[in-house]
Amino acid sequence: MPLAADELPFDISLAQEEYDEFVLRVGDAIFASPVDAPGRTGLLSFDIGLVGTGVPVDEAAPYWQAVGAPDILVEGHLPMVRGVISKGFSLASASISYGEIPDTGAGMIGGSLDIPIMSGGLVRPTIAVRGIYSELTGVDNTDLRSWGAIAMIGKRFAIVTPWAGVGYRGIEAKSEFDDPVTGLPFVLESDQGGTIVTVGARLSLLFPVLAVEAIRTEDWTYSARIGFGF
Repeated sequence: MPLAADELPFDISLAQEEYDEFVLRVGDAIFASPVDAPGRTGLLSFDIGLVGTGVPVDEAAPYWQAVGAPDILVEGHLPMVRGVISKGFSLASASISYGEIPDTGAGMIGGSLDIPIMSGGLVRPTIAVRGIYSELTGVDNTDLRSWGAIAMIGKRFAIVTPWAGVGYRGIEAKSEFDDPVTGLPFVLESDQGGTIVTVGARLSLLFPVLAVEAIRTEDWTYSARIGFGF
């Protein structure tokens, strides 16, 4: 299984636009969104959970065939499973994420930081700026980083907190491998960016805490979170 190796076995015939598309899909999978409402500050605020993400992938597309079309998709989606720990502070809240694409050696590490601009109240919503950074791990011949800056708004109604946001998401990637014919090193690079839109909702029960989120970049990516917190 190609992705289970330390290196991605890129086909030398892979065009730049196909590499860009592959990078976008992996960048979506490793994106370290906390899958939570914005700006949950307070020294007692703490949350730990498990997040599952699905990124749509066309198994017949050249960008997927070029890495050997590994049999790891779930209903046409590239899965990512990660643990997330979130903690509130007096003026901000932060999260860290660590995860893996199941049945592979590829994973991610990353985090987020929310800085509230306006704290929510009985009538007033919470408005915050969220920064996100993540990296691909476990693949020796590919460096891939994904980050974003998102303006967020959320409002709690009893036990439900919906949120939405819009901002910018960027991805940088570099892959190095040898030409199987000449043996010479071959390098592919990608530097992309564009608009990101997010919508989601958190359901706060005694246990568990449930949340869902949809993120739009080139396509819709869906995540669900289960955990506990306060």
